[in-house]
Amino acid sequence: MPKKAYLAEDVSSEELKDRYRSSQDSVETRRWHLLGQISL
Repeated sequence: MPKKAYLAEDVSSEELKDRYRSSQDSVETRRWHLLGQISL
């Protein structure tokens, strides 16, 4: 069984969205997008 992903509450969902939108690197963009989806 896979482990569950947990996020620390240091960064808000809005800040994750901002980082996703401002990212220039495609790999980094995907990672921020995934974190944003997990945070919902």
